[in-house]
Order: sequence, then structure tokens, then C-alpha cells
Amino acid sequence: MLERDEDLWIPASALQHFAFCQTQCALIHNDLVWEENLLTEQGVTLHQKSDTRGHERRNNKEEVRGVTYYHSELFLSAKPDRVIWENGVPRPYEMKRGRTKPEPWDEVQLCAGGLCVGYETGANVSHGILYYAAEKKSHVVAFSETLIKYTLDILKKTRSLLTSGTTPQGTLMKGCKNCSLKFQCMPARNGRA
Repeated sequence: MLERDEDLWIPASALQHFAFCQTQCALIHNDLVWEENLLTEQGVTLHQKSDTRGHERRNNKEEVRGVTYYHSELFLSAKPDRVIWENGVPRPYEMKRGRTKPEPWDEVQLCAGGLCVGYETGANVSHGILYYAAEKKSHVVAFSETLIKYTLDILKKTRSLLTSGTTPQGTLMKGCKNCSLKFQCMPARNGRA
């Protein structure tokens, strides 16, 4: 088995960051830059319980929290907010502060978690669950061949970016206004030159 050298492993969250914005991904994972804002603080509050290791059994389901899963062939790690076991089948569960997005950013992170959970448990993980707090709704996400292929493509691109050690120039887009890293990304444009 391969050693779990943290420098070689790509966390599933980095795939979500990359899919949203390559500059954000590089700032967080290459430059180790992080800034809080109201939205990130709400996310921290939402995840307080899921970040604590635990195990619960309810209604013929088991719920595991705070566990990191690894896929040693892909050098991919994931720490789903929960893994829900039902009838011997695990499903990764991710909580998001906001609303459903038209882009598959969150699905990529969830699918990466599914790949890791399936690899470690030997189970066929065919789908996962995304919960959006602003909508108070859960969505079942099937891990289709298309989503898995897209996730693996994002993993390859993320690994290339993170091993390069470079941070690409930010590009102004709709999501920038709520990004906690907008001042580090484009300081002149955001009034901090």
C-alpha cells in the first residue's frame, strides 16, 4: 500500500475549489491563504457537528462523521460531512450553506468522496446526497459515468495546478462578489492596491 504522504494527496474540497475558480484553488492550497467572511463563517457553523468524529444509528441507518477516506490509486482523499450507511451501502453526504447551482462544482466534490468511500469500503457507491441549507433541501446525486469522468478530469487538472505551485491570475466572474479571497485574488480591482 502507498504511504499517505499528505503532500501527494489531493483533497476532494480542492476539486470543488478548482471547478469553481482555479485562482481560488491555488490561493487556498498552494499559497495557504484563507480569509473569513460572513458566508464562510456560516459554513463553519453549519459544519460544526460534521467535523466532529462520531457515529449514530437511527431508523435502520448508520451515520459516520469526521472520517477521512483515501483512494490510494488516485492519491485522492475526502472527508464527507457524513457517510450514511443503509442496507450495507454507504452514501457520502455533503452540506452546503447556499443553494443548488447550475454548475456541477458541488457534485464533483461529492463524487470524489464517493470514489474514496467506495475504494476504502469495497462497496459500490452509486450515489450521494447534497444538502443545501438555504433551501433546506437534500438532492440525490447519481454518480453517472459522465460525472465520474468529469471528476477524474478535474482531479487531473487540480493535481497539475497544485504540483506546479503557481497561482493563475484571477478572472472577474459572477461568483467573485461573495468570495472571501477577492482582495487577495484581484487587489487593485477590489480597492486594495
